[in-house]
Amino acid sequence: MKIEYYYRHAFRTREEVYEGVSGWIEGFYNRKRLHSSIGMMPPVEYELKMSQTAWKQAA
Repeated sequence: MKIEYYYRHAFRTREEVYEGVSGWIEGFYNRKRLHSSIGMMPPVEYELKMSQTAWKQAA
């Protein structure tokens, strides 16, 4: 996260850091960035896939 986002931006206040980082995490890191540990898919997509699989197994 430091290399991908934090070091690439200049922040004036802690509030700017908080808003920027939280927006980046929610908007990019969890929704678009591919994660190798979960099969090269974003976490949101992985969770959806796992919940659908669990739902089918429970039915």
